Amino acid sequence: EAHIKKIHQYLTEGIQYVSPNVPGQYRDLKARFGEPQKYSFCKSKVDIEAIMPKFITWLNESGSGPLTGSDVVKAIMAHYYLTEIHPFGDGNGRTARALEALVLYATNKRAYSYRSMAKFWNNNRNEYILYLGNVRDTCNPWEFLIWGTKGYLIEVQRIKDLVLKKVKQLMLKDYASWLFRNKKIRPRIFGALMLLISSGKMPFDKFISSPELTILYAQRTLSTRYRDFKKMEKTLGLIRIFKENDKKYIEPNFQKLETLEYEV
Repeated sequence: EAHIKKIHQYLTEGIQYVSPNVPGQYRDLKARFGEPQKYSFCKSKVDIEAIMPKFITWLNESGSGPLTGSDVVKAIMAHYYLTEIHPFGDGNGRTARALEALVLYATNKRAYSYRSMAKFWNNNRNEYILYLGNVRDTCNPWEFLIWGTKGYLIEVQRIKDLVLKKVKQLMLKDYASWLFRNKKIRPRIFGALMLLISSGKMPFDKFISSPELTILYAQRTLSTRYRDFKKMEKTLGLIRIFKENDKKYIEPNFQKLETLEYEV
């Protein structure tokens, strides 16, 4: 319970709120929240002080039931319960999402995973408020839980895609470095490749006019640049130049990684 108060204090200290709020302290007034707004079941500080120990007991329990057997489900329900209790004058939503992240962290979820739920709620704020309201109206959390769990999977997949993208970037950079070390490409081609691999897909004109590329080809003719890009695309197969919706783009060709064989 002290941890939750500390989280609230950290998140709200120094912020001026319209509604009365004392960082780290339970409210002593009725609270309205949600859309449409409704009063919390906890009408006073006495109610909050009576219910919070029970909430903490549930939170610290381990079990195999539908609301305690899954770490993700338990984290989402902890988030919901604290939102419903609404123990503070303001900042309850942020505190609930931080508690959710803490539960995921405490159950050995990796850093990106435990942060990802807050991102999902934020990106889907209207649905988030609607689902929270439906739980109170129906006394049935399952739609909220199913939606939240799907959101967690969406975020995990997004993180996985980011990790795979980074791995591919590192692998293609390593190959470009090998080509350069073995004098198979010139320094300017190596520089252009490293720049594109880091930047990713972008409009061709924007890449050509970038300050970094302009410096690389400052003393070179347009025909030299054309030959270099042709070598990167056709001979080495390390870049793709294509049209999309009548606009020309350039991007690293990560598919090249599927056919690479070279000594490190």
